[in-house]
Amino acid sequence: MSIDQEEVKRNLLSPETWLRVLLMAGFAVAAWLTTFVLMVVIPVQVVLVLITGAPNANLRHFGLTATAYLSQTLQFLLYSTEHKPFPFAPFPDPSGAPRPNGPSQ
Repeated sequence: MSIDQEEVKRNLLSPETWLRVLLMAGFAVAAWLTTFVLMVVIPVQVVLVLITGAPNANLRHFGLTATAYLSQTLQFLLYSTEHKPFPFAPFPDPSGAPRPNGPSQ
């Protein structure tokens, strides 16, 4: 496999490539922050289950929504999709996610 130096030069000078890299840096930070928030939500949910005997429906819905956003972000970071996640697209609403007043499982 030979590397075409002109193609490499075009790729390195492409504004689209650099815009994608810049967006990826921002989305990497967003993914890290989302993961951090979820790592806080997990023990809070565990404590609430220990105290009340049932998971908090609001936290459960938040967790489903946050993981849907994290999934979209990781797909963009891994070049699995060209679709940019929120704020360039609507915030994900995971289908089938129980609403805060919905039944607990």
